[in-house]
Amino acid sequence: MYLAIIGDIKRSRIVDNRAMTQRALVKVLNEINERFSEYLLCPLVLSQGDEFQGLLRRGDDAVALLDEFDRESHLLNFRFGLGWGAVDTDWSERSTEMDGSCFHAARKAIDRSKRENRWATFSSAGLDDEADSMVNGVLEIIQMIREGWTDRQKSAVSLRRMRPTQDATARDMGFSQPTLSKMLKAARYPQLLNAEETLRIIMRRNFRPPPREGET
Repeated sequence: MYLAIIGDIKRSRIVDNRAMTQRALVKVLNEINERFSEYLLCPLVLSQGDEFQGLLRRGDDAVALLDEFDRESHLLNFRFGLGWGAVDTDWSERSTEMDGSCFHAARKAIDRSKRENRWATFSSAGLDDEADSMVNGVLEIIQMIREGWTDRQKSAVSLRRMRPTQDATARDMGFSQPTLSKMLKAARYPQLLNAEETLRIIMRRNFRPPPREGET
């Protein structure tokens, strides 16, 4: 069992320049593939138009991956479909050369994201509808928090994720620590972290492959 991810560009500040959009997307995919090589069974590759797809071994790895896309979205805005299921064909290094229920579930999820204007949607191909509802409920909460950010709040959240302390983040942004703390509170950063941890727990408990031989 694997987690397939399909993403595409929802809106782009450079969408009028097709070639520039494509170059920006390829650059983002290459950088994320390098940083997430230990999580990705198949790297993220362009599949059709502005769509891309890849394959993860564990469902909870998707939380960090989606966060990484958020950091890269200063020009490109993404939406995602996540699908949990099997790979039914022979293995390939490129996910576009494989087929299975995980890819069909991801396609169903990205279609729902487009239809309902969602940031990310999950489907387990009917394996666990109750868990699907929990995952999608948390994803919707995360989307609501993200959509309330100003550009400055988004920058503060992104930088805070990369720095070890609020003091270090405040210094880099040229703010006092109390000012940054108020900004993060207004951006609902603590609630965002809680929602992401909840999502990890749900995915870890419900959507992980059976242990390999020798693992517990």
